[in-house]
Amino acid sequence: MSEHDEIGEVNQELTRMFRVGLQSASRLAEQMGRAREKQIRDAEAKSVQAARELRERLVAERSAIEAQLRPVMTDRWWEDASHAQIADSWQQARGWQDHSQPAADAADRIRKEVQTRYGIDAAAPGIDPREIENLLQAAEEAKRAAAAEQELAERENVKASELMAEADRLDKTATEAEGTPAETESPKTQTLIGRLRKPSTTRLNGAMPSPPT
Repeated sequence: MSEHDEIGEVNQELTRMFRVGLQSASRLAEQMGRAREKQIRDAEAKSVQAARELRERLVAERSAIEAQLRPVMTDRWWEDASHAQIADSWQQARGWQDHSQPAADAADRIRKEVQTRYGIDAAAPGIDPREIENLLQAAEEAKRAAAAEQELAERENVKASELMAEADRLDKTATEAEGTPAETESPKTQTLIGRLRKPSTTRLNGAMPSPPT
């Protein structure tokens, strides 16, 4: 497989994941809308005071969402926006579009931009929940693997630093005891330094090589 073909496959996979993310955001927005309507009904059934307090809170939330979505209407935002930012904005816009004209405008702008830039219909239904689960599981596994790699690299760096410190200490001790010049390394120091310089069979993200035990 050529490098061009590999790049094409990667782009296709990224596009597929982006489409799934947008469709997931649409579902979440619908759930948010239904939950909000239920909150209003429950508050109205409870008391006039509860309904008024809830509406005041929703007005504040709507204002915050409108402020968050304002950059979506600018060309500059689209030049730098990541897939995650677009999906998050799509979720917020869809979730409030029936109660906010700015949110409705943002949803329309996102739909058009995503169609033009990525060839994706953000409002298309038919997402497979199993696909979302698989993507989430893959993301979680990648996160755990990255954390394990980072932890291993940090441990190897600590071991290397400890060995270097021990080599310096032994060299200083040998120099003081034998009266040899400071630049002359003792045999034990040479052994430790050799262990540090010995190539490791495992290198991880530029981490120091792991010394043998």
